[in-house]
Amino acid sequence: MNDTLPKPLNVQQAIEERRSIRDYDTAPVPESDIVEMLRLASLAPSSSNTQPWRFVVVTNPDLRAKVREAAYNQRQFATAPVVIAVIADADDMIGSLEETAHPNMQNDPAALDRYINGTRSRLEKLSETERQHIASEQSVYAVSYLTLAAQSMGYSTSVMGGFDGEKVKALLEIPAHAKVAVLVTLGRGTEPGFPHHRHALERITTFKR
Repeated sequence: MNDTLPKPLNVQQAIEERRSIRDYDTAPVPESDIVEMLRLASLAPSSSNTQPWRFVVVTNPDLRAKVREAAYNQRQFATAPVVIAVIADADDMIGSLEETAHPNMQNDPAALDRYINGTRSRLEKLSETERQHIASEQSVYAVSYLTLAAQSMGYSTSVMGGFDGEKVKALLEIPAHAKVAVLVTLGRGTEPGFPHHRHALERITTFKR
């Protein structure tokens, strides 16, 4: 981690301090910091440990400018030194089950078979649209981890769903079958962002005691 950044925040602090930031210092983000954020993001939970998320990190200024155009010229892209496209890939999710099977299963052939063939069978019975929906839904978990990891390391983010997905896929050479779940701008924020404004917990929570 870059020594010039603030002391890392704990999880509670990262959650409470995180804001959607639209203006950034244009200074590059060390690749080692990006790698660490993505490592933490990859620890997010997923159904049957299928891990359908894939990351495309864009730091090239010319390519970032083209992505900005595909994202309707939202101002976050004007100064953010990093854009991360979070990709939901249902096909690779199915095709990599041998990799996502837990190593402990190697000593239990029956459990390994249930995981690989059972999971594959369940997913292949679904339509392509349904499988892709599952992959996209699961990928959002990694996005949450990514934003908190960034915040804990002294960086700011903004998560966006407003963009032309087909244009972004073409620009980033993403397989046609995959979906761009969200775009995340990343850098050192130069604005405070808006304070949190959320429903009261009492309005959105019910206890069945």
